[in-house]
Amino acid sequence: MTDGDLSGNLTTAEVSVRYLDNVAIQAVWVDGGSLSGEFKIDGSVDGTNFEELDLSTTTAGVATVTGSDQHLIELINVSYDRIRVRFVFSAGAGTGQVHVMAKSN
Repeated sequence: MTDGDLSGNLTTAEVSVRYLDNVAIQAVWVDGGSLSGEFKIDGSVDGTNFEELDLSTTTAGVATVTGSDQHLIELINVSYDRIRVRFVFSAGAGTGQVHVMAKSN
């Protein structure tokens, strides 16, 4: 996602991670005025039904948005076919970018 409008809820396009073991997701956001919310990661095996991943077990956890910043989330031993990133809006305005990189062992 490039320069996504974060003045409301936003979901990125899904990304195939089939046959990939490790995935890094970087969210970058620019505050346009009291921006707040959370970036969340969803996974799917069938590509149709997505479920929010429990990021409390990762070293990065959930990306809580306040002001301009960035957050890097690493998923190890990925066991789903597709992922997507969601921004759950709380208040304010801003723009955001999401970058995904993956590799197999």
